[in-house]
Amino acid sequence: MEPNTIYSESRKYRRHKTKGNALVAFFSASHEFLSLGQILDISPGGLAIRYIAMDEQTKGSAKLEIFGSVGSNLHIEKLPCKVIYDIELTSESSGLLRVRRCGVQFGTLTSFELSQVREFIDAYGISEKKQEREIPIARMRFIPVAV
Repeated sequence: MEPNTIYSESRKYRRHKTKGNALVAFFSASHEFLSLGQILDISPGGLAIRYIAMDEQTKGSAKLEIFGSVGSNLHIEKLPCKVIYDIELTSESSGLLRVRRCGVQFGTLTSFELSQVREFIDAYGISEKKQEREIPIARMRFIPVAV
């Protein structure tokens, strides 16, 4: 994304913010693991994540897996995807590690995959009333820890 550029909203579905224990893993077309991140919001059409990396690590993503655990574990395997944007959150980055935000559009989903995504939204989504009371995840900061 370029600064001072205006983008129009083109989503078909309303995004649902998620509880902090909803995660996604990205894989290349050859099934190589690329990155892991926290899901910030999700809809039947796609999701947004936050992850920590030294550089963009979602390039070449072809599939993703969604998982988490609230009461019971839920895991959705190998959904087709297309990365729409992947940007550094400069206000949250420091040192070598960069905090990044990535927006993903799902590819064509089967009816079973779509039902799994909706089940995931039901289990991990935060209701609109609860969203108004909670601090948005986007305002949380990652604090680098020296190892």
